[in-house]
Parts: sequence; structure tokens; C-alpha cells
Amino acid sequence: LLGFAAESVLVTMEVGEENLGTVEGYVYDRATNDGLGGVMVQCGSTSIVVTIPSGHYSIINVPSGTQTIYATKPGYYDYSAEITVASGLATAHDIYMEQEYIILNSSPLLR
Repeated sequence: LLGFAAESVLVTMEVGEENLGTVEGYVYDRATNDGLGGVMVQCGSTSIVVTIPSGHYSIINVPSGTQTIYATKPGYYDYSAEITVASGLATAHDIYMEQEYIILNSSPLLR
């Protein structure tokens, strides 16, 4: 009986893991191609992660299938895109963000 219960738990865990994936990549400034640290990234209903200074992020336990990925950073336009998350695998998705500009007296200023 104990062996059967352990096997059942193991099978349940494997099935659950097959419906999840990882999304990882880098966030870049569209104009300079520099990595952007401090960007908040979320995919579907997962927790929000923050990119490291190089712009890298990794989100684990993302439900497989079509998900919307979001990124936000002050001074940049918000980003969103639909991606397909592979079950049990890492899905690569790089993000390119564009700086917001405010026009005052016909001269662009960074926000």
C-alpha cells in the first residue's frame, strides 16, 4: 500500500509538470540593443520577475499553451505579446522596449 501511494504521488507530480514550462530571455532597449535591468516581466498569471542588469529574466511554472507576456519599466512604453509556451521545456522570448518621449517646444525629452 505504501509503495502504491508513493507511485501515485510521483505520477501526479509528473503530469502537473508536463503542463508547465519556463519562459526566459533578455529585455533590450530597441534603439541601443543594450540589456535593460529593472524591467518587470510577467507571463500569464505567473509571479512578476525583475530583470538583472544584463536584461536577463526567467519565469518558471508557466502554464503551457498560448500566454500573454508583459514587460514594464518607467521611461519605456509597456510591452505585451502572445507567445506559445512549450510544456516541460524552456521557451525563449527576447523583448525589445522603446523609450517614451515627451515633446516640449518641438524638442524631444526623455521621460
